[in-house]
Amino acid sequence: MPSTITYPVIRRDPCVSDTYCDRSSSTVIINDPYRWLEDPDSEETAQFVSEQNIISQAYLNNIPYRTKFFEHLKEIFNIPKFSCPSKQPNGKYYYYMNTGLQNQDVYYELDSLSKSTDQAQILIDPNTFSEDGTVAIQSLNFSYDGKILCYSVSDAGSDWSTIYFMDVATRKKLDDVIIRTKFSSLRWTTDNRGIFYSTYADALNNTTSNNTNSVTATKNENKTEEDKDTNKTTDKTTNEVPSATIEVIRTDIQEVYFHRLGTPRSSDICLARSIDDLNEHFFSVETSDDGQYLIASISIGTLNENKLWFLPLYKSSDSIVEQPNWSKLIDNMDFVYNFVTSQDDLLYVTTNAQAENFRLITINTKTKEINEVIAEDKNDLLEDVTRVYEKYFLVRYLSHVKSILYLYEMETGRQLRKFDLPIGNISAW
Repeated sequence: MPSTITYPVIRRDPCVSDTYCDRSSSTVIINDPYRWLEDPDSEETAQFVSEQNIISQAYLNNIPYRTKFFEHLKEIFNIPKFSCPSKQPNGKYYYYMNTGLQNQDVYYELDSLSKSTDQAQILIDPNTFSEDGTVAIQSLNFSYDGKILCYSVSDAGSDWSTIYFMDVATRKKLDDVIIRTKFSSLRWTTDNRGIFYSTYADALNNTTSNNTNSVTATKNENKTEEDKDTNKTTDKTTNEVPSATIEVIRTDIQEVYFHRLGTPRSSDICLARSIDDLNEHFFSVETSDDGQYLIASISIGTLNENKLWFLPLYKSSDSIVEQPNWSKLIDNMDFVYNFVTSQDDLLYVTTNAQAENFRLITINTKTKEINEVIAEDKNDLLEDVTRVYEKYFLVRYLSHVKSILYLYEMETGRQLRKFDLPIGNISAW
């Protein structure tokens, strides 16, 4: 093993800098001589990465115990691993499983919990997406009727992703494909006709698909343009996706769009854009229980504190608004506000405003009046609230490093029972 490492000479660009103003209005110049490395597709960046890899691989390949250590890790990780199953509106159960050393977890479907996992069917196997196993499922969400699965995939750990749609019964993909999305929540309209997703301003400008849906198919290469703009399924029954680099130029302008199934991406409606006083802000959106409103949690970077806005979605019975008029329920970033559910004009929200351990409140969307439903527990941390059977809440607290679960009445905020659980942490239900 070499005692010294000789690194290649890296070009410094003395002409690149940013000028900022501090609180006293004095200017501060920050030099950024290696900004050219932020372009992942340039030949110079590729050469830099290649030269660094030569050095690191030479070092790693000469570690005498590396092979033995690797084999030991394989033994440790070579066990089946399961996620908690979840029941979807179609009445079936879904979960992730890894047999041991698979690159990606496989998503399974099971008719009943009384059946053995040996009887489960594969819904999506991301290990078939690429030869090297680096294309992964980033997120997924079923439509409200459970008939369509929307899922996003990313390549080689990239933040950029592509959204696909699958007919759950037939396992066939729909023609709708939304490329170059990033940090996107996938939220369906309650009528199952479309989703809300996030992208960034220059992602559309850098796409090679002219802002229309693209199709990856093995038997449909000769489809007409008219067919591509309709919601027909392809003849392809597997779920391969192209493995490709999809990084684009950095941007801070996030956008939230509505996509209606069966329409080209060029007709998607932009509902939010992080510009002007929202520059560098991040939108995470959810739909209200009745499907009439879009609720946005707006934050900056990795900060937990957020604004809370809501948007009436429809200008008619089935037509999404094209001129969005957001109502700013909470327009400061002093505290955390997590949307739980909605009932008529009330949004149920957990917050640490005047409650270090969090409490449950309602916010009236018309008057902005705030009322407390479940008061703060001075000893235990309120971690999660989930609505069940329309009029109840399952409420999870963290108490002395273990989970505690209660049942509350939604209308009154009255505690009905405490569940007798063994010591441990609740990960999902």
